[in-house]
Amino acid sequence: AKILNKPENLTKDEKMIMDTHSKLGFELLKSLKIDNQTLELIKNHHKYDKNSSLEQQIVSAADVYAALIENRPYKKTMSKKQAINIIEQSNFSKEVIEALKKV
Repeated sequence: AKILNKPENLTKDEKMIMDTHSKLGFELLKSLKIDNQTLELIKNHHKYDKNSSLEQQIVSAADVYAALIENRPYKKTMSKKQAINIIEQSNFSKEVIEALKKV
């Protein structure tokens, strides 16, 4: 919680700790008999590009969108329009961006 609530930029070591959340979530959920495809989406939700599967892009885009519009200790809440503008500059496919605009 100390790192999550830190109001300033994270150090290199803190970023490394934060990056472990995908793998930890994967390991925790593995015991719940969740299907392998869903587990892989969870584990890789920060890894995407235009060549990623549509499912991977959807999960990743939702994660980015949530991070942008939620109030965080290190940034203020962003409007949906501002978040979409940032996401449009990313590597998500046009199909994923258009679907996100409809949410």
